[in-house]
Amino acid sequence: MSALAVFGISFAALLLATVPCRAQLGATQQQLVARYGPCKADDTAKPTGPNVYDSVIDVGSHCNFYDGRIRGVALFKSDRVVGFYFDKSPTFWESLFHPFAYSYLPLSDAEISDLLRAADPGAKWVVGPSDDIVHRWHTADESAAAYYFAGGHRDRYELIVQTAAVDEIYRKVEHY
Repeated sequence: MSALAVFGISFAALLLATVPCRAQLGATQQQLVARYGPCKADDTAKPTGPNVYDSVIDVGSHCNFYDGRIRGVALFKSDRVVGFYFDKSPTFWESLFHPFAYSYLPLSDAEISDLLRAADPGAKWVVGPSDDIVHRWHTADESAAAYYFAGGHRDRYELIVQTAAVDEIYRKVEHY
């Protein structure tokens, strides 16, 4: 195999490894399955009674998917994605040497930016009031909102992206 062919294959593999999750608000579960494969099993108990989110989320109906080290959890309403949770799993070595006991690692600014662009392509994300722990954004048309919890919140680093309808209830319930 020529050096050019080896370089080409290596470069293509590098690009594939750095492509962010292409999950979008409004996508169907079938579209997520087509991109990432079958939804991963979720062992958490499903709610049995009424839930404050019932009007905006089909509570208990979600899809776990993986794109490299990024895990996405899609939340649905009438088979359309209305929200995501994103986090990054550590490699074996990072789990041994990471200074914190968190089960997920911080997302870089570039990863957050890529995930926001993928969640709502074409939207302009505007920075909202933030602090050291909770970083906030919303789209310029306020159709979606996002929160990044930079550690210290439920012992994990997590990016939440959701529609305005979900966010309205989220802010009331979670006090963000």
